[in-house]
Amino acid sequence: MHSLVSVIVPVYNCEKYVSQCINSIISQSYSNIEIIAVDDGSTDNSGYILDELAKQDCRLQIIHNQNKGVSYSRNVGVSAAKGKYCVFIDADDFIHKEYIAYLVKLIESNHVSIAISSKCKTKSKEEIEDKDNVEILTAEDALALFLSPKLIVGCWNKIFCRDFLTENNIQFKPELFYGEGLHFICMAAQASNGVAVGSKKYYNYRRNNDDSATTQFSISKLVNGQRSLDIIASSIKIRTPKVEKMLNWHICQFNMGAVVKIRECGKQSEYREYYIKCLKYVRSNMWKIIGMTGISLYKKGLLVGCAISPAILTRLFSIRKNIIKRNSVN
Repeated sequence: MHSLVSVIVPVYNCEKYVSQCINSIISQSYSNIEIIAVDDGSTDNSGYILDELAKQDCRLQIIHNQNKGVSYSRNVGVSAAKGKYCVFIDADDFIHKEYIAYLVKLIESNHVSIAISSKCKTKSKEEIEDKDNVEILTAEDALALFLSPKLIVGCWNKIFCRDFLTENNIQFKPELFYGEGLHFICMAAQASNGVAVGSKKYYNYRRNNDDSATTQFSISKLVNGQRSLDIIASSIKIRTPKVEKMLNWHICQFNMGAVVKIRECGKQSEYREYYIKCLKYVRSNMWKIIGMTGISLYKKGLLVGCAISPAILTRLFSIRKNIIKRNSVN
């Protein structure tokens, strides 16, 4: 018997994309799934669209809640799940028809708590390679990978044993709404018996949604993201040089991103104290990042650029962001 997989989709004001997302899950070659879509008090037509889709497939369960945030919604989904495995998908993304089958094979054939694909499809014209490179990481190596610049941060593109999550009390922190995925996967990684890492681009990660949490500017998101990193730093039990190095990189990179986001919106004066704090952090810590191995020259160059001329770096980021949006999967 194929193991039941619980696919959890938090939904908030995503009427433009939610049908494509849910239909891509319904169309999976791996059919023994339950789909738990948690409507987080959407004020657009997302809830109605979900209810209509549920009429077409009995595997789709809709939970309507008051708006309590993405972390709460994912926890509700896990609590309702009955599957052996849990998979999280964002409502503005969609998946290849072999996505679930691929992740189940990865986790079951390697007898691990977590399996992931280190790559995802972000461009409309990207090809999916037939070959797959699979390696098994220790908890230490997986934690370092999740903090590294090699992965786009998120709880999606991964499969988790549900019993592993519940037995280790691994949940999303309801007070976190930015950086909540990084906290979740870091806590999971360090508790795991190993992580299987493949490289198939079966997850379609949309990068042209102007309404997404990662796109829209909000100072509260930046402050909450910093809080997420503080909680991660205090909760990590695997304090090896490899992990510490990647944690330091991630914190420095976050501060650089905050500088750019504030400048993009012309909010340097309004949030001057926070802006100066982030810029000072980059300037004070970039030297130890520059001396690290495992960080590309390109990534190191961005930090140097931020330290020398935040204005020029912000302009370059804006150009790059527009190119990414034009070429994004649709």
